Amino acid sequence: MRRLYGTFDHSLNRFTLVTLIVTLISGGTIYLPYAPSSPVPIGSQYYVGLTFAGFFVLVLALYFGWGPIQMARETECPKCHYKFSFFNVQKTLTNTASLSDEEVRNFKVKKVCEHCGFTDIFKKVEHHPYPTDDE
Repeated sequence: MRRLYGTFDHSLNRFTLVTLIVTLISGGTIYLPYAPSSPVPIGSQYYVGLTFAGFFVLVLALYFGWGPIQMARETECPKCHYKFSFFNVQKTLTNTASLSDEEVRNFKVKKVCEHCGFTDIFKKVEHHPYPTDDE
């Protein structure tokens, strides 16, 4: 993202718009054969290629488009609003509880912004189910 915008302090509006357009176009190519009076009806010689291309572009848009957008939201600093700079630096186990079907772990997580140095400590709960012996 730094190569596209020159900084990590940006809103991702253009990137989100382009990702949305690519997702809609790829979804349209997948749906096109099912539309009434379609130029590419089901069973035509272009049906398989068009559907495959639509699914391929959709997977690329999900991975390279919506994935970084979600990561930017998760790693945005609440103080300076830089994206891709607010990360976990320490995770301390504070408590565990064993239930009948899972183990519950309580953590204290410390996150620090690499740009401004803002520090936030919050609690996190993880549920880990016990393995089952299904044969």
